[in-house]
Amino acid sequence: MSKLQFLNVFLTDRLTLAAQEIFKAVEDIFSEYNEEICRSRKEIELLRRRLQQAGLPLDSETQSCSNGTRGTPALSEEQLRCEEDRKDTEVQIKLELYTEEEDNGVQTSVCNGSPSLLPCMDTDDDQMACKDIEAQMIDNSENDFPFVYQDVQIKNEPELHAESGSTFTRHSSDDPGLPFRDQEMLTQHRMELAEINESLLTSPIQLKIITGPQSSQRVILQYGMPTSVPDLSKEIKKQCNLQGNFRLQYMDPEFDNEFFNLESMSEIQDRSTLKVVCLTKSSDCDNSPIPYVATSQSGSACSLPALSLSSCDALLSPPSTSANFDCFASVFHQPSSSIKSSAWPPVFTVPRFAYDAELKLEQGNAIFNRQGIYLSPDPKLKISILDGLAEEIVKYKVYPSDAEYTQVAEALIKKHPCLKERGSVNGYSGWKTSLKYKLGNYRAKLRHIGCAEVIVNSLKHKPDGISSPAYQVKKPRKAEVNYCPSLPQGETPESLEAVRVTLLSEIQKKNNEVNVRMLMDKSFSIRRHEVVKDSPLIANFKDRWPALFRMEEICAEFERITTVPLVSTFFAKMDKYSAKLMKLFAKRGGVYGQRIKNLLITTTLTDNIDVRRECVLRSLSLYLNEEPSGFIREYMDTDVVSTEEAIQNTLLGVFVIKVKGSNIEDRPANVGVVLEGLRVLEGLNSVTHATVMLMGLIYALNLSYPLELRYTFEIMQKLFLELDGHRLSSKVQMLKTKLFSDVFE
Repeated sequence: MSKLQFLNVFLTDRLTLAAQEIFKAVEDIFSEYNEEICRSRKEIELLRRRLQQAGLPLDSETQSCSNGTRGTPALSEEQLRCEEDRKDTEVQIKLELYTEEEDNGVQTSVCNGSPSLLPCMDTDDDQMACKDIEAQMIDNSENDFPFVYQDVQIKNEPELHAESGSTFTRHSSDDPGLPFRDQEMLTQHRMELAEINESLLTSPIQLKIITGPQSSQRVILQYGMPTSVPDLSKEIKKQCNLQGNFRLQYMDPEFDNEFFNLESMSEIQDRSTLKVVCLTKSSDCDNSPIPYVATSQSGSACSLPALSLSSCDALLSPPSTSANFDCFASVFHQPSSSIKSSAWPPVFTVPRFAYDAELKLEQGNAIFNRQGIYLSPDPKLKISILDGLAEEIVKYKVYPSDAEYTQVAEALIKKHPCLKERGSVNGYSGWKTSLKYKLGNYRAKLRHIGCAEVIVNSLKHKPDGISSPAYQVKKPRKAEVNYCPSLPQGETPESLEAVRVTLLSEIQKKNNEVNVRMLMDKSFSIRRHEVVKDSPLIANFKDRWPALFRMEEICAEFERITTVPLVSTFFAKMDKYSAKLMKLFAKRGGVYGQRIKNLLITTTLTDNIDVRRECVLRSLSLYLNEEPSGFIREYMDTDVVSTEEAIQNTLLGVFVIKVKGSNIEDRPANVGVVLEGLRVLEGLNSVTHATVMLMGLIYALNLSYPLELRYTFEIMQKLFLELDGHRLSSKVQMLKTKLFSDVFE
């Protein structure tokens, strides 16, 4: 039996005993009332007779009391008492307290009252007494413990007897003047019940909270169990330092310890196990639990043990569930104030300028709409416009591209048509040129202030003998939002270096993903400075930042840089376009077309989603006249020596070690990512998953795409990840045009 069940039995026994004693005391009270009333009537009758014998006149009250006996012969005391008892209405008060048994739900009486407690009371008095007692019963539906009742109280209320006209008073059970023989025992029981109730409501509650893969925490509720699920969520969010929205699930032992959504606090008790499930705007993550991926470090690489088939499907098969891995990556994400939160907008919004500039533009637009006359801005107005646009541009990028300058200039003359240039072909060429010069001057101001993204391109950071500021400018080239962020407020390179050293010890601890994530968030800026400025070797960088070479941290780092979830976005778009892409691939002719058809035959032999995705990736490279073996390298497990030599000679790619004699649906012996001859990830689930991790590492380490596979990686970036999708090469643009024309036919 659980502690709650033992407590239930204990309370039931205690309350049953207390109820029996209370109702015994109530029975004694009414018996004493009965004796007192009968004794009073006897005395009144004796006094009446003495007055009659003395010849004294009777008052009106005494006469009214003797109306029932006038004209009847004198009776003995015993006969008189029986006569009075016969005239009074006999009342039965039965007070029953029901308890609800847990096993069968049958209500059984705990204590039954005497069949006749007040033979001298009227029936109406009985009904009123019952109502008074029932009114004092407190409904146990709001009580956490169903057998705790409040003490029954009887009101102090004088009532007139129906026949005799005499009055008597109902006293409260708390009145110290009552003749309670067990008053001390009742008081003791009440105190014990109050202490038990208070201790149950305020005793500390311990809960196990699962916050992620191999990560759990203990939450102690000092003031007892909260009354509602939202209150519990707030306390867990506070103690576990969680960010964003999430749902709680509880472990149900009746269903083999599976997790179900927590809807009522009655589902959990002390030492229960709860799981945190993140919630995002997308419905994909809203209805699925966080997948659990076991990670460990082995040798020089971050080894990821093979997942079960169900875990693999939950993580990679449908795009709806692959979003969960990114959800876990963002639950604990705490962006710094220096980190940008959004990429370049699809439609640039022109900001409001200074008050005087807005007045001049309103007047110019009004004149242009009435008369068609263009506004010739004075130098002060032009400076105000350019300053406002520059401040808005640097919110997204310090080094905008030519297409983005064009987008800003078009948005300016669209909002303020009076600023259109009459001598220009498109009406904004002069504004575009002025913006470029203005951004150059604005970057000079940022460099003096200490903006890290601009300082990295100063002359003192150029190689020796280079005096040109334009030489090898380091700027975002793959739609990075936070390319080289400034240090967080109050932090210095020395303090963040101490954080890095702390990370080296924290990563060795088990079930410590939450602390590792917080430290990785805090040290993001110094890590990006090291990557962008120094361009270290992969082996050296991995020794300094081993926590980065984990799947969950790669996803988190990618989202810090681009603000886009990695796994969910890639697989969602890839699965969306797969059917149309395979139709396009089937139309390809020549040698590459024949190789594509051989690959597509594999998709008809199995329904495995990983096999289908891998065929799409390989066919995509062939369709773009590129060799897929350039980044997907296959080896056999029989030749270990040659495999290791080939991996060490690989600069960038995905390696697959297959088992000899395996079928299409059989999992490879090992799948991983290799950079500069070093296995940085291994034990992955599939080739497509390794490809996604490779994309994340390219962004995290600021690597360039292989020249011989630049179109394949451009498709993965701009079509599958939707990063900088408006700026395409001619070959990729042709593929996208065919793809979308086929989609919208």
